[in-house]
Amino acid sequence: MRRRALLASLATGTVVGSAGCLTTLGLAERGPITGKFVVRVTDTSTGNLFIETVEGDRQVAPEHEDQFPTEGRVFVSQDLHRDLLRRYRDVQYRVRHECCEPARRPRVSRGDFNSLGLGDTASLSYSESGDRATVVSVSQADAE
Repeated sequence: MRRRALLASLATGTVVGSAGCLTTLGLAERGPITGKFVVRVTDTSTGNLFIETVEGDRQVAPEHEDQFPTEGRVFVSQDLHRDLLRRYRDVQYRVRHECCEPARRPRVSRGDFNSLGLGDTASLSYSESGDRATVVSVSQADAE
């Protein structure tokens, strides 16, 4: 029984500890999240459905005002995601990450988008092109 507990704690420590190592090794970039964007893609154009920034901007496309809250943390449910995909060719989730100069604006998964709040400090692992990123770790703004 003790052996299982020890192995479980070592595995947890390895996963949690590796997040810091990825940043230290230069495999992930760390910095605050200063913007969140939901982007619609049609056959003819690309545009924002939702914008939220630390500067206080929150904009929602008029045809989607009833689907996004006017205040508080934004969470895109699976149902909302499906509704948007029925209407548009693609829906992208992007964040503004102040990790480098200039700030990056990578595409992230819907789950990663939901896990990040404005002002949170996040370590993101970037694709080779830099256009996509995956959350490695997050420190919530209110916890710091």
